[in-house]
Amino acid sequence: TERSERKRVKQRERRSGSLTKDSKQAYRDRFGLASKATAKNFFAAKDIKPKIDQEYISKLLKRLEDLVFAYDKILENSVRPESVERFIQEKIYAVYESLDSNGLIAKFTNQGRRPEQVLFNWLRGHVTAEFFLPAIKTLLKASESQSIGEDDISSLKSFRRLPKADYLLQTPRGRLRLEVQAGFQGMNDIKFHKVEEARRVLMKENVPSLCAHLDIFNGQAALFRLDQPDRLAWLKWEFQSQMEGQKVAAIPEEGFVWKFLEPLPRLEDLELD
Repeated sequence: TERSERKRVKQRERRSGSLTKDSKQAYRDRFGLASKATAKNFFAAKDIKPKIDQEYISKLLKRLEDLVFAYDKILENSVRPESVERFIQEKIYAVYESLDSNGLIAKFTNQGRRPEQVLFNWLRGHVTAEFFLPAIKTLLKASESQSIGEDDISSLKSFRRLPKADYLLQTPRGRLRLEVQAGFQGMNDIKFHKVEEARRVLMKENVPSLCAHLDIFNGQAALFRLDQPDRLAWLKWEFQSQMEGQKVAAIPEEGFVWKFLEPLPRLEDLELD
């Protein structure tokens, strides 16, 4: 009957499909590939993991030392660390050793860049923020500071970079969240998701947020309220494809209020309220 014929056709199709599937796997078996996932990794060579270049890392860490010694020559005596050698040991080498011992270095990947380079960029930002923090605290007349960023280096699971502020300061006007970021190529900008986070914190916790952008390339710093960007006429937001479509605003020259080769500005002269 017609119904029986349709049934036989479907059975033949199923058998044919099964044979085709089996034959494809039989073909991959010749390569010693037991599954599709294994085969994909094999043909893309994703199963071959490059070794971390320790000699390269040593040179990168030495470059961070050079940066710190240069910073120490730039800032006023009152805001420099008591011992630059101890700062280097605690903020560069101790942090690196923690990252290494927790197996995090190989996981430092970003858009195909080498882990060593991503590690260097992260450490460079961390070291720069830590070195300039005393100067920023002095400028803001802050008595205390607490690290509240979520760059927890104790494990891969806990290490993640979020748009949360780096520090919580206690100032004469109350608590203040401080986001420190640094630019090293003369390109200075602020990402909109940090503004959104600052607004959320202001609304929920009534704690204002300040951004300190350190333009290391040109020797200057911008300081502005993250939660009140509408007050800054020079912030022009646009979507940038090179930033994975993020909304970004460039920080123009008029946004910079402190030249590193000059004394710290007076807090009263800055429009931060």
